[in-house]
Amino acid sequence: MAERITVIMANWCGASYLAAAIASLRRQTVSDWRLIVSDDGSDDDSVAIAQDFARQDPRIDVLTADTSSGPATARNRALERAKGEWVAILDSDDLMHPERLKRMLEGAETLGADVIADDMVFFGTVPGSGGRTLLEPMSLVAPLEITAKLWVEAAAPETELPPLGYLKPMIRRAILGDLRYDPDLRIGEDFDFVLRLLLKGAKFCALPDPMYLYRRHNASISHRLSPAAIDAMVRAQQRLSEGLDPTVAAQLAARHRGLQKMAAFEALVANLKARQFAAAAIKIARRPSLAQDVLRSLAERRKGKDAIGPERRAVRVSLGAEEGADVLADEIASASVAEKMHVSVPKPVAPGARWASPPAKMAAKLSALSEANDVIPEALDGAGAWARWLLPQWAQEQA
Repeated sequence: MAERITVIMANWCGASYLAAAIASLRRQTVSDWRLIVSDDGSDDDSVAIAQDFARQDPRIDVLTADTSSGPATARNRALERAKGEWVAILDSDDLMHPERLKRMLEGAETLGADVIADDMVFFGTVPGSGGRTLLEPMSLVAPLEITAKLWVEAAAPETELPPLGYLKPMIRRAILGDLRYDPDLRIGEDFDFVLRLLLKGAKFCALPDPMYLYRRHNASISHRLSPAAIDAMVRAQQRLSEGLDPTVAAQLAARHRGLQKMAAFEALVANLKARQFAAAAIKIARRPSLAQDVLRSLAERRKGKDAIGPERRAVRVSLGAEEGADVLADEIASASVAEKMHVSVPKPVAPGARWASPPAKMAAKLSALSEANDVIPEALDGAGAWARWLLPQWAQEQA
């Protein structure tokens, strides 16, 4: 069977989660896909795990590298092998709803999109990781067209928009041409890559459907931006700044200022760690707000270390479109939460159509339940059966 979708997966030392990620792809309701796992010089069991799957499933290929060159280079290696009409991104520590690829394909055709994405449900082992989705603040009920202006505005400092650069798109391969990820970027490579697609004229639509489960864990949130990584982001942005629409250029300038502030903060942290207090004092004198940033960072780290999740308990959750005794947000966090509860689920609509209510609210509620409890889901109808895959704990157990 010819591949319609090439799924590219960059991996570096993801052995703990790789099997679950691949299993979530193999559960897709479409079968005309090929997975290219591009390993970036892992020194754990990642390659062995991926190769074991490849022996079981001829749709899976594994590329290896002797050393780590970063996610951009790993993805570029996979892109060179892509033959499908579409190219989809799946990270090696994340999960997908079984209908994700099918609904994205149908949504893209309905909307005439060159790039299609969906909402991301956050979950993880770090307390506070779950209970939200990326697009939840936007309360989407209908597809959102993402322009270059909106893409850059969402990455600017002090914006009220969610960081759209986290989205994991599926891209029509014909629009890619020879466009590739910038190998100099180890952070922000997705933002740069999609922005260049948008500047080429690609039509990008985001569905309200919450179908990508984005895992947060110690390795994924502990990485600090190095001055070199920030400098690479600045250089990449400068290459895009000429001949732009004035509104996009203005948003990029705001992001540039934000990157400069990030670079100053990281330099200050480096001084403090090296006990170079005189140099740190000079930086704070030049930019007093850096002192507040350091204090805020310390408080957040202390809070994260001290956070102890509540004792987990088994909770039976009925899921369905029928009205019922819906669980409330404060009940989720309560130690006295009932052992059985109901979550009302909006009925899934045709891909690209308008939902009756924002599905992100329901998905965030299920993520919070799964983070705090051992959830035993009971699907009351088709809507409930669709929604239970948004319970990260349950989705992982199906691997």
